[in-house]
Amino acid sequence: MSEKTKRILMYIAVLTLAVATVTVVLVLSGCRQKGNGNLSEQYISPSAVAVTRDGGLVVADAGKNCVYLLDKSGNMIATAELSGPASGVCVKKDGKIYVTYGGLDGKVAVFDSSLNKKTDIAVGHTPVDPTLSPDESILYVANRFSGNISVINTAADASTDTSVCSMREPVALAVTDDGTLYVGAYLPDQSMTDSTVACTVKAVSPDGTVTDIQMTNGTTAIRDLCVSHDGQYVIATHIIGRYGYPTTQLDRGWINTNAISLISTSDKKLYKSVLLDAVDNGAANPYGVTTVKNGSDFYIAVAIAGTNQLELIHYNYLLMKLAASTSPEDELTFLDGIRYRINMPGIGPRAIASKLNTLYVCQYFSGNIVKINSDGTGRSEISLGKQPENNVIRTGEIVWNDGTLCYQGWQTCESCHPSGRADALNWDNLNDGLGNSKQTKSLLYCYFTPPEMITGIRASAEIATRAGMKYIEFASVDEELLLALDEYIKSMQPEKSPYLNRDGSLTDAAKRGKELFESEEVGCAVCHPAPYYTNLQMYDVGSVDPAADGASQVVSVLDTPSLLEIWRTAPYLYNGKAKTVYDVIKTYNQNDTHGHTSQLSENQLRDLETYVLSIGNAGEAFVVQNVKSTDALGNELLSKILPGATVKTVEIRRLASGKASAAVTVELFDENGVSLAKTSGKTGELSPNETATVDVNISVPDSVKNGAYLKITVDGASDVKLICHAD
Repeated sequence: MSEKTKRILMYIAVLTLAVATVTVVLVLSGCRQKGNGNLSEQYISPSAVAVTRDGGLVVADAGKNCVYLLDKSGNMIATAELSGPASGVCVKKDGKIYVTYGGLDGKVAVFDSSLNKKTDIAVGHTPVDPTLSPDESILYVANRFSGNISVINTAADASTDTSVCSMREPVALAVTDDGTLYVGAYLPDQSMTDSTVACTVKAVSPDGTVTDIQMTNGTTAIRDLCVSHDGQYVIATHIIGRYGYPTTQLDRGWINTNAISLISTSDKKLYKSVLLDAVDNGAANPYGVTTVKNGSDFYIAVAIAGTNQLELIHYNYLLMKLAASTSPEDELTFLDGIRYRINMPGIGPRAIASKLNTLYVCQYFSGNIVKINSDGTGRSEISLGKQPENNVIRTGEIVWNDGTLCYQGWQTCESCHPSGRADALNWDNLNDGLGNSKQTKSLLYCYFTPPEMITGIRASAEIATRAGMKYIEFASVDEELLLALDEYIKSMQPEKSPYLNRDGSLTDAAKRGKELFESEEVGCAVCHPAPYYTNLQMYDVGSVDPAADGASQVVSVLDTPSLLEIWRTAPYLYNGKAKTVYDVIKTYNQNDTHGHTSQLSENQLRDLETYVLSIGNAGEAFVVQNVKSTDALGNELLSKILPGATVKTVEIRRLASGKASAAVTVELFDENGVSLAKTSGKTGELSPNETATVDVNISVPDSVKNGAYLKITVDGASDVKLICHAD
C-alpha cells in the first residue's frame, strides 16, 4: 500500500469519527442548528521554534495560543498562555524570550528565561518573525497586515518606530552582521499591467536607506528568510507562479514551481533563484529555511510543508553550480546530486531552527517538534502534549495544505489561495475558454455567495472545489476528504481590517464613507449589500475591453464580487488592472458603473475608499451568514429584499471562542424610516463556527419604495441592513 493511500485512509478514518461525533452533538442541541465548531484552540499547532543558549527550546503554538519552554532533553519545563495565536519567538543571549501574538491589536510578550511574563509591547496587526539585531539592542517585528516593521528597544522593552519600512504583508525578517535588515513580503504589490509581478524584498541599511530588491517574475508566498553562515547571502523560500501559461497541465512545473532565492548582501540584489522541485517530483509550499553544519560542510535546510519533507542542499556545491548557470530558476534538474530529501514522520513541517549540526522542525498538524541531525540521522520527535483527534474542519485544513494529494506534488490549494484568499496573480483557467486570464478570487464565504469564478461559470462552491482538484491539482480525491475540505473553507472568517481602529471600531473617515456607501445617491449597496456585500448577480459593467485584452474569447458578463476583506485582495477588477480601491472608484469607474461616484469630492472619495477597505470582521461574536426570502412568485432570494417578498429566515454563525447564544431582532422599515414589522428570536447555544437558523416570516408590502430596508440586530455583532430597491 502506497504512503498516499495510507494517508487518505487515515483521513477517512478520522473524518468518520469526527462526523459521528458532530451528529450526536447536533441531535442533542436542536434540529434547527447545524455545522460544527472549528475549535482550533484544541489543536497543538507549533508555528515557531527557537533554541536557547543551553540547548533547550522555546516553541510558539498558534493553535492553543501559548508558548512552551523545554529543556535540552525535550522535557516540558513551563507553559505560558496568551490571548491570541502565537506566531513567532526569539531568545536573547541573556535568556529573555520574545513572543509575537494576536491580530489587529498585536503584541509582543516578554518573558524571562524561566517563562515568567514580564510585560506586553503593543505592535501592529498580526505581528510575526521577531528578529534581533546583531548586538541585540533592537528587536524587529514584521506587522503583516499593518504593512510595517516595529522597532523595539530591548533595554526598555518599548516600541520606538514603525516607519523604517512599509510594504504589503511583510512576514519574514533577517539581519546581517552589519545591521542591515531584510524584509520579505508575502504577496506581490503590483497591478497586472506591470511587466513584472512579484513579491518584494527590501533591505534597510543601518542609516535608514531602503533598497528594493527585484525578485523573479511570478514570485509569491515568501515565507522565510535566513542569512547564510558566511553572510554572503540572504536566502528566501517562495513559490514561482507561471501565470503567463494556461493551466492545461502540471508536468515539469507548468503552473507553480517552488524555489529558494539567494540575495547578495554585498550589492543588495537578487543573485539567482533555484527550483527545489525535481523533474517529476514537486516540492509544494516551501516554508522555513536555515543553514546547518554537517561535518566540515554547510547545508541549506528547507521545510517542504506540502509534501511533508525536509530538503537539504549542499551550500558550497550550490554556489559552484550557480556560478556556471544562467537560468537555474528554469532547470528542474539543477539540484540533482547536491541535495537530498528526507520524509518527515508527521504532517505540515513549517518553521525550522538549527544549532550546530542539529535541526528542529515544527510539524504544524502533528503538533510536535522533530529533532534531526544534519545528515538525516538520529531523528526523534519531541512531544508538546496530547494532540486530539481531528474534527471535520481540521481534516479539511490538512487536505487544503496537502501536496501529496496533487499530481507529482507540485502544489496545494494554499499555493494559489494563501490562507484561502488570493495570490494576486492572473490565471488562464480553461473553464471559460483560453485567453481569459483573470485574478485569483478569495474563497472567503464562497459557499454562501454563488455562483463561483469571476465569470460565474461554476454554479456553486462545491462544484468549483471539485473542479479545482480535478483540473488544477490533476488529482482524484476521495469524496469524504472533499466534504471535509468543504467544511474547512466554510469555516474561514474575515480578519479585522487594518483600516479599523485598534479596538475594531470604524474610524471617523470610515463612518462617513459608510453613509455614502449606503446612500441612494451613491448606490454602492445596490450591488454590494450586507452581509456579504454582493447581490449575487451577474453584470456587464463595461470593465472588459476586448481590443485591449486581446483574448480569443472575452466574457464580459461578470459576477458581482463580495467586498468582504477587500483590503486584503489587491489588485482589483477581473484582470487586476486596478492597483487600489481608489483606482476602481475613480480611474476605472467610467459612466458610474461602480456606484454613482463621479459627483463626489476628493475627500468623499477617500472616505468611501476607507469604508470599503474597512469592511470585514469587526470583532463580532456572531455574524449574519444568510438572509433567505422569497419574491412574490415564490423564487428564493439570498440576502435581498423586494416589494412583495417574504423574509423567511436569518442564519447566524458564531465567530468567537466558547459557547454562547444570541438574541436576534429583525425589523422592516419603510423608505422614511417608519417601522412596518418586527420579530425576535434566539439562536440557542452555539460553539465556534456553529450556525443556527432563526425563523422570521415578515412580509414586505408591495407599496414599499426604494430606500426601505430590513435591519437585523444580533447580540455581539454589527447591525446588518438590507436595502430594498423596488426597481
